[in-house]
Amino acid sequence: YETLRSWLGAEAGKAPTIVALGGFGRRELSPKSDVDLLFLTSSRGARRAQAFTGYLVRMLWDSGLELGHSVRSPAELRRAIRTDLDLKTALLDGRWLCGDEALKADLGLLKSMVRETEGGELLEGKLAETRRRWDKYGGSYHLIEPNIKESPGGLRDYQTMRWIGMVLPWSGTLEGLYRLAVIDRGEIRDIQRAFDFLLRARNELQFQSQRNWNVLTVDVQRAIADGLGYEERGGFLPVERFMSDYYSHSRSIYRALERFLAETRGRGALRIFDGALYRRVGTRRLDRLDLRLRSDKLDEDPLFAFKEQLRSGRRLSPHLERRIRGRLGGDRVGAAVARKMRASFCELLGIPGRKARVIRSMHELGVLKHIFPPFDRLTCLKRYDLYHHYTADEHSLKAVSHLEDLGEREGGLLARLYNEAADKRELYLATILHDIGKIHPKDHAAAGARMTDRLLADFPLPAGTRSTVSFLVRNHLLLSHFSQRRDMEDRDTSLQFVRRVKNLSNLKLLYLLTCADLMATGPGVWTGWKEKLLEDLYYTASRMLAEKAEERSAFGRVIESKRRKLIASCATPEAKDRMERHLNGLPSRYVMVVAPARARAHLDMIDGLRGAEAVTGFRRLRHSIELTVCTRDRPFRLSQLCGAISINDFNILGAYAFTRDDGTVIDLFHLENLEGGLALPAEAKPKLDRTLKEVLRGRIALEDAYLAHVKKWRRRIPAGLPVPCVVEFENDLSRESTVIDVTARDRPGLLYVITRVLSEEGLDIQRAQITTRGGLVADSFYVRTAAGGRLEDARGMRRIRTRLAKELGE
Repeated sequence: YETLRSWLGAEAGKAPTIVALGGFGRRELSPKSDVDLLFLTSSRGARRAQAFTGYLVRMLWDSGLELGHSVRSPAELRRAIRTDLDLKTALLDGRWLCGDEALKADLGLLKSMVRETEGGELLEGKLAETRRRWDKYGGSYHLIEPNIKESPGGLRDYQTMRWIGMVLPWSGTLEGLYRLAVIDRGEIRDIQRAFDFLLRARNELQFQSQRNWNVLTVDVQRAIADGLGYEERGGFLPVERFMSDYYSHSRSIYRALERFLAETRGRGALRIFDGALYRRVGTRRLDRLDLRLRSDKLDEDPLFAFKEQLRSGRRLSPHLERRIRGRLGGDRVGAAVARKMRASFCELLGIPGRKARVIRSMHELGVLKHIFPPFDRLTCLKRYDLYHHYTADEHSLKAVSHLEDLGEREGGLLARLYNEAADKRELYLATILHDIGKIHPKDHAAAGARMTDRLLADFPLPAGTRSTVSFLVRNHLLLSHFSQRRDMEDRDTSLQFVRRVKNLSNLKLLYLLTCADLMATGPGVWTGWKEKLLEDLYYTASRMLAEKAEERSAFGRVIESKRRKLIASCATPEAKDRMERHLNGLPSRYVMVVAPARARAHLDMIDGLRGAEAVTGFRRLRHSIELTVCTRDRPFRLSQLCGAISINDFNILGAYAFTRDDGTVIDLFHLENLEGGLALPAEAKPKLDRTLKEVLRGRIALEDAYLAHVKKWRRRIPAGLPVPCVVEFENDLSRESTVIDVTARDRPGLLYVITRVLSEEGLDIQRAQITTRGGLVADSFYVRTAAGGRLEDARGMRRIRTRLAKELGE
């Protein structure tokens, strides 16, 4: 500054005062952050300062700084402050660097103006801005790729709390929130530590990316964890430990600001500002539960306040939350108190009303960990995948909320089963505990069941209830696995499933738990298609359990019953005879899959096959678009169809392949558009029909078309987690088929590649189950060898595994 003034001499004119703003003003500048400067001049000195300002700005730009600057007079700032919210906060952060001492005093007066006359407007504006920003990010700090600066619980929230504290009547920054009973002294320390962590993470991110960037994308999270010195520990990867710490620190900031937002909701921030002392005189809020609890009441029943919260439906007041946190939220409580908590919790589960918010309050205040000690280790626990959007504790709490939502649905199977459940304690306990095994690196369902057995031994519950909860935890993945990756029309598969479920009561509870679990996994995970698969599985299994169809002969009776219904649906003796011949030439699975009207439609399509390469039919269902293709059996037929569908920008949700003895093929596909919906442009169906027939006639070079399709979409697919291709073979599930499970990173045309490889290896694909989880696919194929049996050749399995790993690997 002085060197430039000397060098310019008289040309420098009246040099302006320079004020650091933003992160530079707060001394929080990250390596690639913009440098924001205010050149403060007197009203009469603005023109004379232009030469100096111009030279300095060009010098800073030439040095490589990303510079933001403005030239203003104190009078201009006083006028602008009244309408410019960003300017208000910028001046609060302003730091005098050099220049005229008189203008330095003006800066102080401007800051005082913001605090004393514009503080209420600033508070109102920043809180409204925070709500809008949170809405943009889904109101959650549990994001797979959080923005360190803007996401809920990020640096912007910390800065908002500083600004709030700076304009409240008491001096200090976070001190004002403490005086409002929004946070306590311990939380102030946690928030300061969180700020330090987020700033270090942001610095490391910008060092790694070499740009002004704030998003922790999955492809850089590992590098950030390594740069910050994280190491693998206890079966958890460095990146998992880093992200768990990130969520823990974000949670500290988010919860404090969220409480303040809750306090202002419905009455406005201006009332907080104008009457900030109201908290100190103990005014009672009617929409907050502010019990004056005696210490002996907490000794008698530690969960008394939570029971009252459940009965009243009101939030706990900050005053009451502080009392509970101070009394019961520490790291340890006595064994006698913990036993009282567990007994009281069982009573709480019997009180009518929605319990999800109460259970969440218990977790946030540090009480739940004394009832379920393993749950404390789930707090902010994050596994490194694209499927689970939330930390383990947040996922479990959301699952409890979704469980209660099931009972409030308009009719339907889920609402009926939830409301029919006699003892909902089993459901609540299983939902809270279903993922406690995730503190162990492998087989979390089995580990969780063992932990549940030990944990519930200390609860005053009947032995039958404890056994049921343990069963639900052990098998909470069973319905998802069988509905999405197994063919329940295969008799051996369905028999194995019902033997594991054991009885209809277990099936009902598992069905409810599974749906709540999936709904709580993340946005877009619960789909209409998955709902349909689970519902189909439930009805199939419930029918078998009701008929005690636990033996192969009983399953055969089910098939024969469905076969008779298909034949009886035909109107004339000739049609009945034709349907019987049709069914005689098809595998028995066909009658389990196809309804009578569709079977008759297939016969009509087969009639149209004479002289044609293929006949297609489209039908929009509730949760998918059904495509039926009738054609002649040829090598690679299913693979060709999958390729043609893929290059037309459809997702394949599932596929059945049926071949008659005369070589007629009936392939059924369930499709959706690439956005996961069912809406299609008018030309989509005729275009797909043309492509299918051209591919089958050999007029389209499918491999070339597929490579062009992949190239088109590769530019639009973001980088993500490295996903190794895993191929597993299962011969104990079906007597007639081998099940091949393939897990890989999702990409366009993946099903085409897999079916092509399997076809080239001489396998006949009977059924394809397609599951997409975030950026991961988990596909399963029921296959037979050319001889019609299971694949039991170890060398052949190794060859398939090697080929698929090469084609689908990273």
